[in-house]
Amino acid sequence: MKNSTQLRQQTLVILKRFETLKYVDVADREVSEHFKGQLCECIQLMEDFEKTEVGFRFEKNKIMQLQRLEVMFNSGAVPAEYLEISYDFLIGCLWIKFAPIFAGVHSAVGAIVRNTTGEFRQKLVEKHTKLVRTLSLLS
Repeated sequence: MKNSTQLRQQTLVILKRFETLKYVDVADREVSEHFKGQLCECIQLMEDFEKTEVGFRFEKNKIMQLQRLEVMFNSGAVPAEYLEISYDFLIGCLWIKFAPIFAGVHSAVGAIVRNTTGEFRQKLVEKHTKLVRTLSLLS
């Protein structure tokens, strides 16, 4: 969630050193077959996003990376272990003073929240609520 690009990049480098998890099976047979046996690309996509320069020349690339993340979250095939990491990463993207990516960030965060269940969903909603309250107090 930090606003330091260097810190965010180094954190992703560390996360990539751990064993990459595979996508999980989902109820939708077609989606499940598409991701079956493949390694989850979330961490790599986040690292690519972070490395991509901020600017109008690269705006389309950054938006496409966010859309790919959102599609993965909507599939429900992303391992639960990556969801909170992804949420924090996306919230941290809001520090980037580049408005064209904001809609994509919010949409991807919404996909995470919509596609989680149980205790984890409650935890995410509480975390997001505290964040929004803090931001409204600061503004």
